[in-house]
Amino acid sequence: MKVELDFAEVRTVDALSGSGLIIVNPPFTLADEMRTILTTLSPILARDGKGRSRVSWLVPEG
Repeated sequence: MKVELDFAEVRTVDALSGSGLIIVNPPFTLADEMRTILTTLSPILARDGKGRSRVSWLVPEG
């Protein structure tokens, strides 16, 4: 599972504009929990309303 939080537009190469995690074998409820948490955090941390978050799977379940 890939979890990403961007809190600003990328303007320069030497400035941090977000953060992310790769989680191997996460608990089955973690994706929904992370979406809830990131939905709350994104507007708080966003600069100029440019924040966004994503939770996605690198390998589909199945």
